[in-house]
Amino acid sequence: MPCLARILEEQVNVDDCVVVLGERSKEAIAAIIGILKAGCAYVPIDVSYPEERIRYIIKDCKPKLILCDDEFMGIDDTIPCVSLKMAD
Repeated sequence: MPCLARILEEQVNVDDCVVVLGERSKEAIAAIIGILKAGCAYVPIDVSYPEERIRYIIKDCKPKLILCDDEFMGIDDTIPCVSLKMAD
């Protein structure tokens, strides 16, 4: 299984936007650090938001990648979703 760093290296470029959609956890912190080290911007989305609002934020920021908890995998069919568990 590839690590988060390799996925970021392969799928995002400097100045791209990456969504972090998950509970506050050590995996989320590791993902944010990895995103920043890759030279990207991150958009944290609170999981307590209604699904309609989450979808709107994702559509509005046009991310290249979504890092999310397993329950949100596939929230957007047009953007690749990667589990935050890879940041462990």
